[in-house]
Amino acid sequence: MKMKDNRMKRCFLLGAFVLSMSLSVAQDNVSILLDRVEENNLTLRALRADMDAQKLGNHAEARLADPEVDYHHLWGNPAGIGLRRDVSVAQQFDMATITGLKSRVAKRKDELADWKYRAERMNVLLEAKLAYLDMVYCNAMHGLLAERKERAQSLVDLQQVRLDAGDGNLLDLNNAKLALVRTASELMGIEAEQNAVHGKLEKLNGGNEVRIVRKDYDEVVLPPDFAEWFSQKESQNPMLAYLRQHVVVSKKEVALRRTRGLPSFSAGYMGEFTQGERYQGLMFGMTIPIWSNKVRVRQAKTALTAAQMRQADERLQQLTELESLYRQAESLRKSMDDCRKTVASANNIALLQKALQEGEVSVMEYLQQVGMCYDVFIQLLRLERDYQKTCAALSAMEL
Repeated sequence: MKMKDNRMKRCFLLGAFVLSMSLSVAQDNVSILLDRVEENNLTLRALRADMDAQKLGNHAEARLADPEVDYHHLWGNPAGIGLRRDVSVAQQFDMATITGLKSRVAKRKDELADWKYRAERMNVLLEAKLAYLDMVYCNAMHGLLAERKERAQSLVDLQQVRLDAGDGNLLDLNNAKLALVRTASELMGIEAEQNAVHGKLEKLNGGNEVRIVRKDYDEVVLPPDFAEWFSQKESQNPMLAYLRQHVVVSKKEVALRRTRGLPSFSAGYMGEFTQGERYQGLMFGMTIPIWSNKVRVRQAKTALTAAQMRQADERLQQLTELESLYRQAESLRKSMDDCRKTVASANNIALLQKALQEGEVSVMEYLQQVGMCYDVFIQLLRLERDYQKTCAALSAMEL
């Protein structure tokens, strides 16, 4: 029985390990991570609730006014004439509701709420993607600095052995120790940055665990022509779509305001009951807007003009900003490719180690030249991160 329990325990632990590993691997896929952020992010949950409330409010405004019921209970004077009771029930009708214009405006406002949510969603998911790219950079940098620290520790050990054997000197040992301390400090700095980015990712994921272990990026290719790309992607930009829809809604609001210049009608029942007599029948009424609707129409037209101006302004800003990001990405791509070629052709670390062991270079020369190699490695990691983040901002509308 005990063996069976142990076997079950091992199976459970193995299953838990596999599950945790699959979770880590899955979150290394940025698409899956963003899906989880969209599901768990507290800001997006609140925005979805706001959107639903806005839509309910839109359709509440499109309904008929509530019916009006009046009851009058009047005492006669002198008392001998008895009581009088009046009852009326009336329902008001306006042309915007009868023709369905209010319902059409409500549907356009629903679309406006959808685009507003999508614009806010894009910002949150872009923030999460940028944090993911920062984490990949931190992981790669941590691996590079850990390797550099290991080499620095090996150098310290080698110089200690040489000093003990009478084949070295204290100056070389101290220089090796200083290099080790510097590398260890840089490693601690990147670990602190890792923790900060990890905390940001967990916050964006609604406080749920996130584990990113990946150290490289997916390849991102820039579109060959910016103008053609922008014309294709413009319709996907949620902020521009929101402002376009705002213009549509503003036009509908102008039409709605105009219909309010038409008479509205009311119909219902009215009864008057006195001692020995009764009057009852249908009632009709009409409200004629004379004084205030012209100002409201002018107000709606002014709001439409403002919406059109905001749309044009935002399009220009988006065009300018995205073109700037595109040119920046082009420059980063070129620098990154040049840096990769340099790393591939001029990585002298293995040669320097061999030369040091054979006494062909001094410790200071070794440290300086190895430092130059690692500086290029670090520069490449930063160029890759900056290129990836620039491309992420450029393509945020696709999230």
